Amino acid sequence: MTTLLTPFGYALSIGTTSIGILPQNPSRKAVMFFNASANTIAICPTLTTSGAALPAAINGPGSINILNGGLLILPQQGWPVETGVGAAFNAIASGPTSALTVWEF
Repeated sequence: MTTLLTPFGYALSIGTTSIGILPQNPSRKAVMFFNASANTIAICPTLTTSGAALPAAINGPGSINILNGGLLILPQQGWPVETGVGAAFNAIASGPTSALTVWEF
């Protein structure tokens, strides 16, 4: 049992180069990404199933776009209870200094 209270919050500024935004955490139960900017932000896990690096890309393979004011919650309602979201994540924005809020549970 942990004494740490969640969620943990991250206030990030995302640019036009793919960067790591959330480290690996095998204990993570859920994560929320909120795009607080006027730009599109793309999110993806840092690795493919073969272990190759996966950079985030707007409209790119492996990435999910979050439009301005949009929210991405993982896991989604209806997913199996044992679904894990412990992977590290990357992000990129369609414009500079794009605000991204992350809540980790």
